[in-house]
Formats: sequence, structure tokens, C-alpha cells
Amino acid sequence: MYRTALLALLLLVCESGFAQSARQRRDSLRVTIAAMKADLARIDSTGPAARAVEARIKLAALLKGKEAIRVLDQAATMADSAREAQLGIDARTGLIERYRAVGDHKRALAEALRIIEIERNESASNVERQAAEASGINRLHQQERDSLIAVREQEASAALITMGQAQKAIVTRERLDRSNGRSWHPAGGVDHRPPSTRSTPRATTDAARNGRAAGPRR
Repeated sequence: MYRTALLALLLLVCESGFAQSARQRRDSLRVTIAAMKADLARIDSTGPAARAVEARIKLAALLKGKEAIRVLDQAATMADSAREAQLGIDARTGLIERYRAVGDHKRALAEALRIIEIERNESASNVERQAAEASGINRLHQQERDSLIAVREQEASAALITMGQAQKAIVTRERLDRSNGRSWHPAGGVDHRPPSTRSTPRATTDAARNGRAAGPRR
């Protein structure tokens, strides 16, 4: 009988301890949920939408039943408005699990289809974004090529102008030397002898030939 009483007392103590521990866990959970809700109200009024969505997803993990579904549905709606595709997928993944838990498979399927639609749209947006980036890169390369061609054309035009000026200077110098009675040699030399003393090699050769043909008269 003593042993029976001792065992009963031990069971009573264990049950009391378990009940107290469970009650402490519930109290701690309620405090945590209250703190998160207060923080959520602050984020809604001051923070960005993405943080508000993340806070609701974390809060829903501590809630049960319809309250968790309500918070996750808010998170999904806010993610759609803020165009936060991944956060919207995360919120709807949580909704699928909650709907299955309460046996609402129709709504769980609807959320799954919505996730597929979001992923498809996000993939199309990524393709368009990559195409736009490629187009921008090609446009930049074309601008660089056009700029380089313009610089080369300017350099070629400047070279032609310089050549024209040099040729004009040569012609002007030649005319000036001729007006002063000097012969202009394109190689850069100028014959400074008076015109009366200048003779061409051909004239000198003809004179010598005529002299030999006449010969001394006897």
C-alpha cells in the first residue's frame, strides 16, 4: 500500500510538472505572438512592403487554423501589389499547407495554380529583361563604333587639308621664284644664275655638233 501511494504521488507530481511546462510554453508563445503583432503594426506604418510580407509569413508559422490562413492571405496579396514574386510564392506555399490541413483541397489547388502562373510570368519577365540588356549593350557598342568612325573621318579630313595647304604653298613659292627670275626645281633646289647664262644641255650639244661639222676652212 505504501508503494501504491508513492507511485500515485509520483504520477501526480509528473502530471503537474507537465501541465505547468505546457502552460509555460503556451504563455511564452502568446507573448511572442503579441510582440510580433506589435512589431507588424510598426512595420506596416513605417517599413517597406517586403518587410511587412516577411513579418506576416513568420507570424503565420506560430498561428493556427483560420487566423494563420487570414495572415498568409494578407501576405500573398501584399506581395502581389509590391511585385515581390518570391515572397508571394512563399506565402501561397504556406496557404497550400494550411488549406490541406483543414481539408479545403479546392483552395489549395487554386493557390498551387497561382504559384505556377507567378513563376511563368517571372520567367517571361526575366527573358524580356535579358533581351533589353542585350539590346542596350549592342546599342552601346554601335555608339562606340560610330564615335570611332567619326574620329577617323576627322583625322582624314585634317590630313587632306594639311596636304592641300602644303601644295598651295609650293605653287605660291614656285610662282614667286619665277617672277623673280629664278628657276624652281621641284626637288627643292633653286637655280640662282641669271637667265642669260643659263643653257640647257641640249643647246650646248647642238652648238658643239655644228662647230665640228663646219670644220676649219683651208
